[in-house]
Order: sequence, then C-alpha cells, then structure tokens
Amino acid sequence: MKVHFITSRPSLENDIDRLRAIINIIHDNGHYLARDWIEVAFRRQVELKKAADNWGIIYKDNLEAIAQSDVVIAETTYENFAVGYQVAVAVQQKKPILLLRHASADKNAFATGVDDDWAQHGHYEDDTLPLIIKSFIEENDI
Repeated sequence: MKVHFITSRPSLENDIDRLRAIINIIHDNGHYLARDWIEVAFRRQVELKKAADNWGIIYKDNLEAIAQSDVVIAETTYENFAVGYQVAVAVQQKKPILLLRHASADKNAFATGVDDDWAQHGHYEDDTLPLIIKSFIEENDI
C-alpha cells in the first residue's frame, strides 16, 4: 500500500529518529512511501543549514503524493501550516489519515480538532507507535 507521510520542519530538527522509526514501521509492514523525502529534507535543513528554494515543486509533489496514496500518516506533534494544509487536502480527497501526536505534545492544538470519518488520532509514546501504525494500516488496507 502506498503511504504519504507528512511532518513539520521542527520535527525534522527535533525528532529525526522518531520520524525514521515511523518510516521503518511502514516499510516493515510491507508498505512504501508515495514520496520519500525525509532524508533529503533533513540533510538540507539540519546538516547543511539551507532553506528549500523550490517550494513550488515541493508543493506540487506533496499534492501529487496525496492523490496517489492509499493512506496518509501525519506526525502532528509540532503545529505547522503546511502539515495542516496537507491534512485538509487528504480529508477533502477522502484519504484515510492517521494523525500522530506524541504524548508530550500540547493537548490544545489544531490537529486534535480534526473530526472526520476519514481521520484517526494516534496519541503515542515511542513504545506504542508500532502498534498504532500497524493497526491503522491494517484497518485501511485495500
């Protein structure tokens, strides 16, 4: 199954190991990413300390990845306009979406208010993350 994975720039800086774990869980369950962008973005943003200069392409690539994906997983621990926009697009396209939020995150955030038949919330600790993702993928496997 094709999965589009969304996260924020602060997550890249602060939680890269957690993001890699999410991607590994997706792969370990026999699925693949619609757009494999995390390592490229991490290298550019964190290691090279460069801002993206091709936002128009990134925007189009993300919209295309959402359209082509079977499901969407969004790590929403850090609030971010781009993540919210992609979540709204996925809901509008009736894509099953898992909104992951670490237990330490602010409980009064936009993502917690997404209440739609296509959206599922996953509040997690690192040890519960694999089961939450695996269950979501199994429930929505086509």
